[in-house]
Amino acid sequence: MLKRMTGKVFNNPHLRQCFNFDGSSLRPLSSMIAKLMLAASGCLYFALRLRSIWTPRLWGDELFNYSLSQGSWLSIIKRTGLDMAHPPLFYLLLKPWVYVVGSSMSGLRVFTVAFSIAAIVPMLALCRELHFRIREIALASSLMAINSYLILYSYYLRPYSLLLFLTLCSHVAFVRFLRHEESEKRRALLILVAVNIPFVYTHYFAWLVVAAQYLWVVFMERRRLRRFTAAMAIIALSYLPWVGVLVYVSTQVSYTFWDQASWETPPNLQSLILLLRSFNGGFESAGLTLAGSAVFLTIVLLSMKNSALITHSSGQADEACSKPLVLLAWMTAFPVVVSLVASYAFTLIRQPRYVIVAAGTYSLLVAASAFRLRTPRARAVAVAFLLGWTAVAGFTDNLAEALHGPDAPSYRLAQDLSRAEARSERPIRIYGFSPYAAQGLRLAISITGERRFEIISCPVNAPLTDDYFWIALTEHDPLATARVSELSADPAYSLGEPISSGEPSQRHILIPVQRR
Repeated sequence: MLKRMTGKVFNNPHLRQCFNFDGSSLRPLSSMIAKLMLAASGCLYFALRLRSIWTPRLWGDELFNYSLSQGSWLSIIKRTGLDMAHPPLFYLLLKPWVYVVGSSMSGLRVFTVAFSIAAIVPMLALCRELHFRIREIALASSLMAINSYLILYSYYLRPYSLLLFLTLCSHVAFVRFLRHEESEKRRALLILVAVNIPFVYTHYFAWLVVAAQYLWVVFMERRRLRRFTAAMAIIALSYLPWVGVLVYVSTQVSYTFWDQASWETPPNLQSLILLLRSFNGGFESAGLTLAGSAVFLTIVLLSMKNSALITHSSGQADEACSKPLVLLAWMTAFPVVVSLVASYAFTLIRQPRYVIVAAGTYSLLVAASAFRLRTPRARAVAVAFLLGWTAVAGFTDNLAEALHGPDAPSYRLAQDLSRAEARSERPIRIYGFSPYAAQGLRLAISITGERRFEIISCPVNAPLTDDYFWIALTEHDPLATARVSELSADPAYSLGEPISSGEPSQRHILIPVQRR
């Protein structure tokens, strides 16, 4: 495949002009170096993600996902609708995975890491459709391999690695629709529809990618607009069942989708800096992050200017040289800019992880730009800076802490429980009055390796027959807290000193109980 890709690029006269070389300058040594760099970047991409499988730390959202996946199929759809944070596809896939593999932390991590590793396939396919050279592909692969933001979300038990994979698959099908002959367009469009339907059922921000594709056709490929509009209509119609679920659950609760999507205050400068740290690699120093990001932007702008000048001087619409950069820039900028504007205008929730839909195209844009600067020295300096900056940031910046804060309450609570409980006989039962607390603690205890405890999810009015046990609840669960008050007033029980973890009003609480 690499040989065919290389041949297509080297035989393209427009690309020869873009990169200022002719056939005589193609030395076997440089070709071999590019291939070795591509192989090394692929190995590094695999290695850093495989290493993430054994990451023990947990965040609260991960425990929510695990808890949700333990319910019935109908309850997953209902609870996902009530949460109004994501469409249900990821949770529906996670449920059978947990059934087959179990609830070990490494088993859960494999699920998301697999999607992250699989994303390399559509990434390479997209590079091929855009006629990238081997060294451009190698640089893009290297930047993605060592980017700490992408590594974090490769193992994070949320839909973001699946979202990255489907985003790149969608772009491959879209570019094939734009570039291939008429006989291939129908097939490419069918593939695009088949990819975009599960895509929009993975995350709401997927609609920004779909909208970006549609607007590109509206303004750049109008002759294909009718056919593409029909395809987008099919995707929209396929989404109506989920819209119906959201409408229905909104009638069952006191809040709406808009309430769940709202935020107390709009994003500030720190939010933008955190996004730059995620995409470019950065540091806790805002000044360093902004300075490095400015260099990234300069490389992109200079390369696009250079491509535009070549196109103008040649008097041709040099699609091979300039249009891929414009397309990648559009697919990167549209989701980021629209989400930023919306979050400021309507104080909507917006997190850096949501715009992972733009991370893949951004990496390709930066890598292609570095090799499209005018002089060999400029290209070498750009490549060295991009690799050096991303590597240093990726291996030194604690981006996970900045994006998600400390570990989940359940994980710290499991550690405290292991230290607080002096009894060695087993099983010591823990009655989970709050489902979220019970499921989170079950997963956290399995990670710590503790074997003394048996967690029982039960209704708050369940009979408690043990002479000694613990109860688990969340502070904001009114039924569970009322049951604890009843037990404390009941002379048949003696409640010990509780242990808790988490922020006030959201704390997870464990209370030892002795029957008198």
